[in-house]
Amino acid sequence: MVQNPNSAPYSISPAHPTTPQVDRERLQNLIDVVKAIVAVCNQHGATLKVIIEACNLTDDQKVTACRAAGNARAHFVKTSTGMQKGGANLQDVKLMHETVKHSSVLVKAAGGISTVDDALAMKEAGAARFGSSKLLQAIIAEVEGGGVSGNSPGTSLSSY
Repeated sequence: MVQNPNSAPYSISPAHPTTPQVDRERLQNLIDVVKAIVAVCNQHGATLKVIIEACNLTDDQKVTACRAAGNARAHFVKTSTGMQKGGANLQDVKLMHETVKHSSVLVKAAGGISTVDDALAMKEAGAARFGSSKLLQAIIAEVEGGGVSGNSPGTSLSSY
């Protein structure tokens, strides 16, 4: 059991017996490395985002990865690089947020977010940041008054 000073203790092994056991020593080594990187980032005012590529993991593995990031005091857990088969989805963002919500770690949803409505849904699910070049294009269109393709009528960035 690893104690996160910002929250309740996190177990660093998967919760369900159907998931292969995580090698605790390797996981603790990873947490220690991430802690060291966080310390350097903090010294230089940088932000560390731990990318977990959620589309390649089981839910238990996502929880383990988020807990490890929390134990290491990473600043963010990020759903994806956007380069894999899947990007952010609401289920993953909700799971990741529920896992880290009692720590200082925030969730960044990335990949596949192409409309303001997508971003608002991710925000509602618990994302604090978004990564999406398509979203930027939608925001620029909204700001320039051209409307935003794929958004529901009445959705406006000015109300958020």
